[in-house]
Amino acid sequence: MQRWNFKQIVLYLALFIFILYSHYLLTDIEMFKPFFEMSKKIVFLAPVVFLVSAFLAYRISEQRIVLLSVFLMIISLTIYADKVGLSASIEKIIFSKTNILILPIAINLIFLLPDKIKNLTTLYFKLLAVVFPFVIYLLPNINSKILEVCFTNSGVFIPWPLVLCLAPLTGNYIYNERKTNTLSPAVTGTLLFFIFPCLANVNQTILQICYFFAGLILLHALYRLYWDNSYIDELTGLYNRRALDERMKKLRRNYSLAMSDIDHFKKFNDTYGHDAGDDVLRLVATLLYQHFGKNAYRYGGEEFCVVFSKTDTETSAKQMNEARMAIEMKMFSIRQKGAKRKKSGRKKSLSNVKKVQVTISSGVASFNGKTKDAAKVLKNADTALYAAKENGRNRVEIKK
Repeated sequence: MQRWNFKQIVLYLALFIFILYSHYLLTDIEMFKPFFEMSKKIVFLAPVVFLVSAFLAYRISEQRIVLLSVFLMIISLTIYADKVGLSASIEKIIFSKTNILILPIAINLIFLLPDKIKNLTTLYFKLLAVVFPFVIYLLPNINSKILEVCFTNSGVFIPWPLVLCLAPLTGNYIYNERKTNTLSPAVTGTLLFFIFPCLANVNQTILQICYFFAGLILLHALYRLYWDNSYIDELTGLYNRRALDERMKKLRRNYSLAMSDIDHFKKFNDTYGHDAGDDVLRLVATLLYQHFGKNAYRYGGEEFCVVFSKTDTETSAKQMNEARMAIEMKMFSIRQKGAKRKKSGRKKSLSNVKKVQVTISSGVASFNGKTKDAAKVLKNADTALYAAKENGRNRVEIKK
């Protein structure tokens, strides 16, 4: 259940625009000058922010973000270069017109290359991408050719760096995994904060501010990734038991809980194998999410829980029954073991595919004067679930 995180993308773009234009709008206003004087001191923490990002990424085994954070930390250290008399030479290397193009290419390689291609690790290629922008500056012939090919087209300037900044957004489709869905907007936002100020020739202060916020974006993405690892079920993409427990602590009154269980799931696993069983779990989770969104949880095994806020028992049972019928109508395809897909004209043959029906049983219970504790309401819903099993399965029962 991959979903684009448009809120995160809009947040980073809005922050990017606000930081760039607020400096120009507010620096000439007398009352804001103390604020910008203070900001000059804060932004010197940018390398520290990247160092913390690298450490957190290492702790959650996210190799790409470790390399990216270290790479950007090295570049952000240029804000200290003038303290030791190296500012001019470093700026020539980092902010040369060629490297403004090469930097996003290097970061894209770090982020978009998989960890392995067959049995070959790509770590060395990613390390080479980190070093390459510094090496290319020392090769003037290649430097001039890159400028001629990439930056001019009949004398018209082409902003290739900004185009390349959007490339990490494709990572969600390349990897098809939830953590990339979180990191793609963050890497794009970080690139925008690094590249656009260089192209716009902004002053040193706003460049430092952009560095600092680029580090904060990576920290925000890593926090979200850590949260996802803690509260989202890896197999189905639904919120997990821990997230449900946290939600139940906040429930007070006028709510209902529904417990659901896939019918004959153990027999299904024994017959068709655990891989097919995992696919069934994903199918049921997808349909539950379509009906209930973030209110659907994977409780454990083949059990799911749905939280209905400000909803009475009858309405909750009705909505749960609609989801049950949708699952019942959705036939599940199982490819027979050892069978190969055959082509017949333009259409693919389905002779080696078996269609099976998946059903669920559900029990619903609601808050009332006697069962104020959410754990007791959940237990009542579980009791109703067992009643649905005993009464023939593929049905919804209410705990009265």
